[in-house]
Amino acid sequence: MIKKISLLILIFIITGNAQIKYNTNNLYLLGQSYLRGARYKDAKDIFEKIYKQQPGNYQYFNSLNQAYLQLKMYKESVGLINKKLQKTPNDINLYGMLGSTYYLSGDEKKAFSVWDESLKKLKPNYVNYRIIANNAIERRAFDKAIEYLQEGKKISKDSKYFSFDLANLYTLTMQFENAAKEYSTILANNPNQLRFVESKILSYIDKPDALSATIKVVKNWDENRNIGFSFLLAKLYQVNNQDEKALKEYLKIEKKQNSKGRQLIIFANTLLTENKYSLASKVYNKIISNYKNSPYISSAKLGYTKSLGAELWKKVEKSIPAWKPYYKIKNNYPEETEDVISAYKQLIKNYKLSEVGAEAFFRIGKINLTIKKNFAEAISNFSNIITNYPSSRFLSDAFELRGLAYIEKGKLGKAYSDFDLMTKDRRISNQMKSAARLNLAKINFYNGNFNKASDLLKQVIKNKKDKSTNNALQLSLLLNTTKSDSVHLLKFAEADLLINQNNFDSAYSLLKKIYTDKSTFFVLKSVAKFRYAQIEVTLDSLSNSLITLSEIIKDKKRNIFADKALFLKGKVYQFGLNNNNDAVKMYQGLLVEFPNSIYVDEARKAIINLKNK
Repeated sequence: MIKKISLLILIFIITGNAQIKYNTNNLYLLGQSYLRGARYKDAKDIFEKIYKQQPGNYQYFNSLNQAYLQLKMYKESVGLINKKLQKTPNDINLYGMLGSTYYLSGDEKKAFSVWDESLKKLKPNYVNYRIIANNAIERRAFDKAIEYLQEGKKISKDSKYFSFDLANLYTLTMQFENAAKEYSTILANNPNQLRFVESKILSYIDKPDALSATIKVVKNWDENRNIGFSFLLAKLYQVNNQDEKALKEYLKIEKKQNSKGRQLIIFANTLLTENKYSLASKVYNKIISNYKNSPYISSAKLGYTKSLGAELWKKVEKSIPAWKPYYKIKNNYPEETEDVISAYKQLIKNYKLSEVGAEAFFRIGKINLTIKKNFAEAISNFSNIITNYPSSRFLSDAFELRGLAYIEKGKLGKAYSDFDLMTKDRRISNQMKSAARLNLAKINFYNGNFNKASDLLKQVIKNKKDKSTNNALQLSLLLNTTKSDSVHLLKFAEADLLINQNNFDSAYSLLKKIYTDKSTFFVLKSVAKFRYAQIEVTLDSLSNSLITLSEIIKDKKRNIFADKALFLKGKVYQFGLNNNNDAVKMYQGLLVEFPNSIYVDEARKAIINLKNK
């Protein structure tokens, strides 16, 4: 009987304790929700109650202290922590919390004193320094945190972890030279940390004086210097546009690694993408000359030739009046053009059946089509790719450019065949197919097949994100609003074809007939007159173009191209006549007269640039 009673009492005690624990846990969760909801007074009341019940529970202690801090009850927080310290005087976390409370209360001196004394009082341990430093960081006392981390680093067996934190703090406090020293320490101890160190340094390198300070440290670093420093320094030189110095570092790397030009080809390709053609060709040439058995020889030869070609295009583009609506490209560099073509032909000879050969044919074709205007040769080059390199990444472009060459040559049937094949070929991307449909629509437009052209344009317009959509919308708008005037629309299509064939004089005469004919539908009249003004600019008849453009602007209620005309008039003054004052007036007039024009941003930029001049 006695045993049964004892058992019942034990069950009652256990059940009661479980119930108490269940209740306090629920209260704790409720208090946490109050903290998150900024109901700090309610949270404090709950935490005081449950902490009193279980003073040994660290979660309850910590939550109560949080509530005190949120309510700015700093005196109560100090009392709570000090009482805890009486029981566990060697708990470094409590000293950290106590210092934080004093810091939040505005007593910075007392906070630092508490942190300092705790580190002196307790047995030297690098973990203690890290804990106190974290409290200082949390209170944004970065200089004090740096002090603690430096002390901890001195007594730590593995100082690299302190270097990570110190580097971050030096970066935050704009001490870039010291940050670079810590990152260099990390790299010196572990070359495998190169990518991490590089990414961290590059994240702050655009700050004032950061790059020069970092280069100084990395360049002069001697202790445990490894090949990672050459990689890092080369990258920093590149960022600082000191590419010749970067090249010296990459040559050092090549000498140590004997990678047969691997780092040099990466560097040269970067230079090429950054339009630094002269140095790129120099680096490619070093690979060709010094690493004859390198697996990168073919890439180097292609890169070298592409650098020469890019340099040629750069010169050609400088002579192009790109501000004009239309222009002819003049070949002012015939000798250099032939040198580039010869270099590509040598590539074809050496790598005819490879992708290098396909690219060489494409580059020659583009030069023949655009610079030399040698249509027969260009078509032959593109045909070679289509026939002999069916898997080449240049196949789509070869089809497109051959089609455009046929249009310019007046062979619309052959052009139509190329673009039609593009829309059906599975190897062609959707974007290129969309561009092909636009060109098919244009050919139908030129041939007077307006309904067929409209159907094709609808297919292009379906994808609003496609690059061809805007051009398709413009042509579609023209067709939909002027179909009833099919006679003049057909003449306009003829003029548009002449423009695409660079026959500007014939287009000029035809456009004038269209817009001066009283029977022409007014929308088509507006389009034709603006296009006529554009051709006047193209033919350098600038005085006459200003008169035509002024007429269009004056008739802004009827002419939908009035804003375009005003913007073009500004360009004529700016680039054609070098009259910046009148150019600014035109651009300002555009902002006032047509505030919703798509040219507003460009006009605003032009005004700023001209006024700065």
